[in-house]
Amino acid sequence: MTKKHLKKSWWHLPRIIIMFTLFAAFWYLLFKGMWLVHTYFYPEHNNQLGLFWQGDIGIKSFLSSFLLAMPLLLPALGIALIVSNVLMWLVLPARLAFQQEAKKLRTADFLTSISTLTLILVKYLLPIGIGLSLLGAITLKNLS
Repeated sequence: MTKKHLKKSWWHLPRIIIMFTLFAAFWYLLFKGMWLVHTYFYPEHNNQLGLFWQGDIGIKSFLSSFLLAMPLLLPALGIALIVSNVLMWLVLPARLAFQQEAKKLRTADFLTSISTLTLILVKYLLPIGIGLSLLGAITLKNLS
């Protein structure tokens, strides 16, 4: 049976909602953490988060701001995928539905999927996302 002909379980909808909610939450937490790192290097920016990305920002500040914020989407996505899958696995009816779908498609089991996602997160998403964001945090000298 191909993926095209497979009837999907309704459990995919709550999983997607949970994943996007966690994605936004983890991105926000990572951003706030990196902002704290930024204020370590530039203490004069402490309590000035409201000035971040104002309308009349210069190109140099924009690029540094962009680097501080946007790369964190990568690890936030990876963490959200893992946590949402684990949360859905804890719900027995959802777990059984996903296991049935996996059998029909001959795809990897839960443990293999989580292990692969974790490996991708640790090996690629975290180093790239945190590294680029750290570069932005260090180079953002002026908020305007």
